[in-house]
Amino acid sequence: MTLKFLHAVNDLGVLSLKSGEFEKAIEYFEQGLRIALENNCIDPALLLYNNLSEVHWSRGEFQKGFETAEKGTELAKKVGAVGYLVWIGSTLAIRYVYVGELQKAISMLEDFLALGKRIKFTAGISYAMFLLGECYYWSGEWDKSLHYLVEARDIARKTGEYQSSANATFWLGELFMEMEDYVEAEKYFNETSSIWEKAGETDYQLTDIFPALSKLYLKKGEIKEAKELIERTHQHAKKTKNRLVISYAEMLKAISFREQKKWGQSIQHFEKSLQGYKSINAQKWFVHQFAELLYEYGLLHLDRNEEGDKERAHSFLNQALEIYQRVDAKKKVEKIKSRIVYMETGQKITAEPEPVAIKVSEVLPARVTTGYGDLDNLLFGGIPRNYAVILTSPSCDERDLLIKRFLEAGAKKNQITFHVITKASAVKNLAERFQSNFYLFICNPQADKIIKSLPNVFKLKGVENLTNINIALSSAFRKLDKSPKGPRRACIEIVSDVLLQHHAVQTRRWLNGFIPELKSKGFTTLAVMDPEMHPPQEVRAILDLFEGEINIYEKKTEKGFRRYLMIKKMLNQKYLDSELHLKKEKLQK
Repeated sequence: MTLKFLHAVNDLGVLSLKSGEFEKAIEYFEQGLRIALENNCIDPALLLYNNLSEVHWSRGEFQKGFETAEKGTELAKKVGAVGYLVWIGSTLAIRYVYVGELQKAISMLEDFLALGKRIKFTAGISYAMFLLGECYYWSGEWDKSLHYLVEARDIARKTGEYQSSANATFWLGELFMEMEDYVEAEKYFNETSSIWEKAGETDYQLTDIFPALSKLYLKKGEIKEAKELIERTHQHAKKTKNRLVISYAEMLKAISFREQKKWGQSIQHFEKSLQGYKSINAQKWFVHQFAELLYEYGLLHLDRNEEGDKERAHSFLNQALEIYQRVDAKKKVEKIKSRIVYMETGQKITAEPEPVAIKVSEVLPARVTTGYGDLDNLLFGGIPRNYAVILTSPSCDERDLLIKRFLEAGAKKNQITFHVITKASAVKNLAERFQSNFYLFICNPQADKIIKSLPNVFKLKGVENLTNINIALSSAFRKLDKSPKGPRRACIEIVSDVLLQHHAVQTRRWLNGFIPELKSKGFTTLAVMDPEMHPPQEVRAILDLFEGEINIYEKKTEKGFRRYLMIKKMLNQKYLDSELHLKKEKLQK
């Protein structure tokens, strides 16, 4: 009877927490915890310790939240409740992040993650992983953050752990916002909002998602959209007496007025935020958020630039810098230092966010490198082996350089590499240097004038006769070992030429025979097409023949037109669908 009663009390507390009735939630959790401890009901007691810690922390009662998590962790250790130890211990670990003891938190979480894996506690694994992702977000190690967040989300999705799934997705949004990829950030925030909404967790929408989206909209200059969400957050926080969120909402209001250059109103709300944070001792218990306030307040004085503002900006920015240096938040330190340099010298540091670098240990198996590290990062190591991928792109230097990197990566690793093209000026040296493994098929009436005859060079009159192309490829296949000793790769640059000559029906028929033939011989294929050269219906007829699509496109930025790359699909494979700025100097290396 006691166990049923305790679970009922916990459920009532959870319902109160979900509806934002924090005081009721605390009453239920404290009542249940007292009864559980008096009757030596360990499992319910540990569950209640965890939930009570969460609600105290949410209310800005940091000392109580910290001590409650400590007591729960000690009890779990004492009785050997390993599953609960992973869970509540991870909760305690993230508290250390908030007080600035980042390395201690990481060490604890790594231990709890290993423990969770040992007992195959998938909920605890995804929980510890997303918290590690959050830790590495704060430390500025974005590659590690991305790895843990994606893994946590994927595990949580498979096991139906909606809370870890939502939290991991939320921090992916925060990570991409920090990297200034606002499209990806908004996508992840909206996805998180949908998860919480379906679960009935409206409080998380109002206290986490709305503030995050507000900040994102402010960064994008969408003041109206931001103000609406900020007001809803502020009203909810006042209703639930969540002083932490009230203070954060005041900061967002201040930023909103700052962006409108309404300096007096901005300062008024910054002061409210500052006093609110100090009233809950956030400078001790939530150092990252307190440092963020100091940084944003400093920017106001930097932007206003009236008498005395330079000194005030310097004071606020240096206070924020001191905190971030103490907690070893590398990216935050870099950002503030760049602002201080600008303030002192008038020179802006406009370095773009670094691409996320996936470590060798995080590369997925059976991948074929593209030869371009940043693209391999998005693909978790490269194109899946034996895949057929199409690169859609207008004619541009970046496309040609990317193709060259793909071909060189194969040729230099002594992999069998096929290149089917109408002109060969950019790859003549590869055909001449790597005659044993690089096969060039040049479909051009002037082929004899373009390149000298070599055993590995096949010259065709053009793309009018597809049968002749197939015969040349079959001839090359016969020269190869029947069993591939390693990855093979093919780049087919004639798709647009064939489509112009033969249109969709004939081109589909040719590719439907050609792609499986390459797969059967162990090839990973990169085809190339310029979609702007063809009617949309013909483009669609070709695209669905390929398992993957990588797109290069141009868009206008503050610095003029730039080219970007994005992976649009990679069937049944893991990849990052974030935007990659293509830099010619990196592609040319």
